[in-house]
Amino acid sequence: MDETDRRIIAGLGDGLPDSETPYEDAARSLGIGPEELLSRLEGMRESGVLRAMRAILDHRKLGLQGNVLAAWAVPEERVDKVGELFSRRREVSHCVLRECSGDWPYNLYTMIHARTPAESRRVVRELARSSGVKEHVALETLQELKKAPPRYS
Repeated sequence: MDETDRRIIAGLGDGLPDSETPYEDAARSLGIGPEELLSRLEGMRESGVLRAMRAILDHRKLGLQGNVLAAWAVPEERVDKVGELFSRRREVSHCVLRECSGDWPYNLYTMIHARTPAESRRVVRELARSSGVKEHVALETLQELKKAPPRYS
């Protein structure tokens, strides 16, 4: 990666411009041509630096009001299998393994999005039943205080 690649990553941190010609407008703001921008993005994708370019939707505006972070106490030898099972559910947007800490026994975390809080609680029950993981806690989202993509500079 060179300085131009770093500028592209930093410049696209907030997404593409909302316009008829987003790649052309982004390239212009970065001081390069659209062909160079697309070529560099493709090179980043091929090297694995860039996995995908995606739209970020506001799940609440789409009607998904039941948002739960579920924390699971999964035995180490079952983490891969349970994580794979949880990740297959369309309602699960994130499935993350973390170290346990102190009296907090939970090591696997899932972010669940559903139309209603009752529906998200039902998904948690189904995940518990299908995985056999009994020890878990479901934390409903009360208020979103910040949501932003990571910043790279």
